[in-house]
Amino acid sequence: MLFLWFQGWNMWESTRRSEEVAAAAALLLARYPPRKVSVILDGVLMLCGRKNAEAVVDLIYRKVGPVDTPWPLLRCPSAATQLTSTVPHYFIAFEYNRIGECYRCPLCNQYVSGDRFVNVPSGISGVLRQVESAANRVFAEYAELYYGKKCTVSAYTWECDPVHAESKMGLAVLIQHRAKALNAKCPGYSSLHGSHGVWQSAHVGVVDVTSGSYRFQSSFCMDAFVPLGALPNTPGATGRFNGSVASGLFGFERYAATASPEVGELLASIGEQVQSTENSYYGRVFEMYFRGAQFFAEGMRAAFPPGASSTPQSRGRQQPAASVGAGESSRPADADTGTPPGGRAP
Repeated sequence: MLFLWFQGWNMWESTRRSEEVAAAAALLLARYPPRKVSVILDGVLMLCGRKNAEAVVDLIYRKVGPVDTPWPLLRCPSAATQLTSTVPHYFIAFEYNRIGECYRCPLCNQYVSGDRFVNVPSGISGVLRQVESAANRVFAEYAELYYGKKCTVSAYTWECDPVHAESKMGLAVLIQHRAKALNAKCPGYSSLHGSHGVWQSAHVGVVDVTSGSYRFQSSFCMDAFVPLGALPNTPGATGRFNGSVASGLFGFERYAATASPEVGELLASIGEQVQSTENSYYGRVFEMYFRGAQFFAEGMRAAFPPGASSTPQSRGRQQPAASVGAGESSRPADADTGTPPGGRAP
C-alpha cells in the first residue's frame, strides 16, 4: 500500500513539475522579441509532450497575456460634437485627459463618465484650447484620409511650463485604427482572411507656438487576432498576438521656424511628420506582429495536422513552428530590420 502511495505521489509530482516547466516556458513567449520566440514555442511544444494540441493552445492563452490593451473609447453625450455627420463622436480615454474616473472630450471640452457629463472643473482655455481644437480638426481629417472611417483620433494639450504658459505646451496625438483583413495576400504568406486587429500610435511632445519649434516621441502598438485553422476539435481557434515598440529613434523635431508661424502652419508641419513616422513604422510593426502571427498559425497547423497524433513532443522536432509574433519588443534593432520573424522577406 505504501509503495502504491509513493508511486502515485511520484506520478503526481512529475506531472506537477512538468506543468510548471511548461507554464514557465509559455510565459517566456510574452518576454522575448518576436524574431526569437520560435525557439521558445518549440520548447513549449516539447515540454508539453503529455498534452494534446488544445491543451497547449490553452496554456499559451492563459500564460501569455497582452502586452498592451487597446485604449478605451468613450462616446460624447453632446450632439454638438457630431462634426460632419450624424454619427456620434467617440474620443480616446487616456491619462492626458483624465481627472479621477472622468475623461475630458477634446471637442466639447467637458468631462464624461460613462455616457453622461459630470460636474467637475471646466476644461482648458486660452491658447491651450485654441491649439487643441485646431489639432483635433486637422488630425481627424488626416486620419480619415489615411486610415478610413474605422479610425479614431484624439489630440490633447496641457500646460507644461508655467513661466511660458501662453507659448509652450504639451501636445499628444493619439491614433487608433481598427482593421480587418478580408482577403489580403502577400508574396510568401498564406491568406490573412478573417484576421483583424487594432493599430495604435501615440505622438507626444512639447510645442512652442511662438518659435514654431517642437519635439515629439512616438510609440506604436499592434494587437492582432489571427485564425489558427482547423486544429483538432477546435475548428474556430483564434490566436491573439500583441506587442508594442517604443524607442528614442521613433521621434521627430523642429528647432524653429523662419518666422512666427500661424497655428495652422505649425500643425501642418507636425502632421507631415506624424504621417512620415506612421508610414515608416506601420509596415515594420505589421511585419513583426501581424505576419508573425500568421507564421505561428502555420506552425500550429504543421505541428498538429487533422487526423494525426496530437503529441507535441513527437511532432515538434519534425516540423517546428516557423515563428510567432507574440511578446514585447522595445529594442530598435527589432523594429528597424523590416524583416518578419523567422528571417523571411515578403
